[in-house]
Amino acid sequence: MLGIGQIAVIVYYILFAMKCLHRFYTIVSVLIFSGVLHAQIQHPVIDRAAYKAALETELSISGRDRYLYEHADAYSRLMELRVFKRLGYDLTKISPEIPVVAGADFSDTGSVKNVTRNTSDQNETTIAINRLDQKIIVAGANDTRMYSSGMPSYTSTDGGKNWHTNFIPIPPAIEFTAYEAYGDPALSVDDSGYFYYAYLAGDNSFKFDNLIVATSKNGRVWKNGGYIVPIPDIGGFEDKEHICVDRNPKSPFYGRVYVAWVHFPDNSGQLGGGARIAWSDDKCQTWSSVVPVTETLIEFAEVKTGRNGEVILTFSSADGESGGVGVHEMYTSLDGGQTFTGSDIAGYTGYPVNNISRPGLKGPDGFRCYPYIAEDIDQKTNRIHLVYGSWNANDTIQPAAVLYYITSSDLGTSWSEPKPVGIANPAHSTLSVDRFCPWVSVNQKTGDAYALYYSSEDDTTDNQLVSVYRAKLTGGMTEYPRFIGDRDFDPSFISRGSGVAPFIGDYIGSDASDTVYAAAWTENRVSFRDGDIFVYVATPTPTLGPTTSVKPVVINSVNLWLSTISPNPVANRKFSFSYYFPSATIAEIALYSSIGVKVKTLAQEKFESGTYTKECRLEGLPSGAYFLRLSTNYGSVEKGLVVSN
Repeated sequence: MLGIGQIAVIVYYILFAMKCLHRFYTIVSVLIFSGVLHAQIQHPVIDRAAYKAALETELSISGRDRYLYEHADAYSRLMELRVFKRLGYDLTKISPEIPVVAGADFSDTGSVKNVTRNTSDQNETTIAINRLDQKIIVAGANDTRMYSSGMPSYTSTDGGKNWHTNFIPIPPAIEFTAYEAYGDPALSVDDSGYFYYAYLAGDNSFKFDNLIVATSKNGRVWKNGGYIVPIPDIGGFEDKEHICVDRNPKSPFYGRVYVAWVHFPDNSGQLGGGARIAWSDDKCQTWSSVVPVTETLIEFAEVKTGRNGEVILTFSSADGESGGVGVHEMYTSLDGGQTFTGSDIAGYTGYPVNNISRPGLKGPDGFRCYPYIAEDIDQKTNRIHLVYGSWNANDTIQPAAVLYYITSSDLGTSWSEPKPVGIANPAHSTLSVDRFCPWVSVNQKTGDAYALYYSSEDDTTDNQLVSVYRAKLTGGMTEYPRFIGDRDFDPSFISRGSGVAPFIGDYIGSDASDTVYAAAWTENRVSFRDGDIFVYVATPTPTLGPTTSVKPVVINSVNLWLSTISPNPVANRKFSFSYYFPSATIAEIALYSSIGVKVKTLAQEKFESGTYTKECRLEGLPSGAYFLRLSTNYGSVEKGLVVSN
């Protein structure tokens, strides 16, 4: 007869065997289900006439302008989602990860990683590196699951070796109206290690849409902030936002988060879509009033900040979006985004239109694409590094999309001569191949600027194959080998000619910090229908020191101290500030222009140790960005300020 202990051991092993058997069946079921689901949605066969008929039906139900479908990215994405559902394909269901099988086309060369690897479709990538711990990298993308599950984030905590998928919570409801994530992700990060993830949100009836920013300290647990556009909405449609954080300690707006986007008016017959901007000083919980920058139709408003708190907004006028001639423009604010002045950067020719009346490449069934602009700013020199797109119509044999690189050291007053991007390598030194979707990042430690972009130079059969390249823009334009080795990938959203124009997203993303460079893009392999997100993380240079962490910026010395300036901006030419001397010294307090020219001496005398407060009045100074410098025989400190009328 068995004892109690023996019976317990037998029961334990029976339960353990049942658990193992359950896990085995679970794994087998997941593998089978993965294969079935992938086979179901990998290559839907859709007749062009059926797709267009379903689209017409959906457009008539929505009651919104066809103009929005042809111009607003998020609106067209929602329409296409509804068309797929009408035709029997629900692409929003949660899909399992595809198992890695030996010999399958999942492996990648070097440090390129497929960070999604599932049967849902992803596109439009963004990426950011944590400034305190550069091993933490976060990428984002559109995902067909986002409408029901929230926006995805792909996080690595080991410098890009391994990645984990997380979902931002569903955006909060407004006045009992449920909201969904609409996409258009954009990431940025501040000096304290916070990630900021901007995206569009709205209800599925198209009555409202809005913008929201989620924050995270580690890239895995996210919290939604407040909506940017006041509610109730007055109509219209928000689209294609971009985000940045002012990370320069000398800026009077240090730590401020800016979001810029394209606003389309309501459907009362108005056309166009102007640039808008708003900002937050409390980690995106509340927002400033929305500032209209332009009212004309524009594409891709990208926002960056300069050394002295300048807000730089670049975009492309949409006059050239259907093959016509347009202008790439830059608008600058010296008062923290309250007012802007604009100037032209360069003219461009728009891409041809495809079969759904959208600008695109690779012929009438080619994928949607725009000749937009991308830039970043060197915080040490305030030099703007900018790449813009155009169409090389002068090549009568093989017209193609081209990219040009220019720089400015005077906030866009003058620009360098344009240099073509992508032809430095003698093996492909021609403008007769498509180069498009640029993204620019500046390494603030070295001053080097890099461009990430797609290129079709290896596509000899016009079958839509493209590759991903990186170019070092500074120091004579260095072209690196393509990221994916000897393989091209197919950007087709659905196989060519099957009814819907292919789509790989309107943009890609990169970031540079210290010795780390990270890039992200959409890649649809030739045999796959769905797009995956691939990421490249550069190997740090050992001679430049450790990359595991960066010391946080120390704004004020413990010995010599200068307070913030109040008020700032200085609206009535009157302001005050405090300062502290640890010991007696001869000191100078002076005001300097944004380019370092002394414009006014406020004090120059001997001070005893202690704290002082000074009130000043400025007369005759033009509006703009300045900085106040306190200089002593044992050091100096600075604070930025803005003078406004």
